[in-house]
Amino acid sequence: MKNPDQAISKILQPLAKDIANCLEEAAEQKIGFSLVVFPITEQANMQYVSNCKRIEVVDALQSLIDGWRQGMPDIPAHKRQ
Repeated sequence: MKNPDQAISKILQPLAKDIANCLEEAAEQKIGFSLVVFPITEQANMQYVSNCKRIEVVDALQSLIDGWRQGMPDIPAHKRQ
């Protein structure tokens, strides 16, 4: 049986490059991102990959969490009016 932590770890960097390229193509500018992955059904490590510095990710995730706690609606940007 595969070790899920190792299997995910091996694909995160190539995946990050693909995500960065797709986002930049869509936005026509560099877009920061962080992808956090974790198993749903078993105990294993949470992992992440990003094209930003760790402190930038910390700040962005904290802003997201703060917004959720303040009742920020979960509406995709393309559906907001």
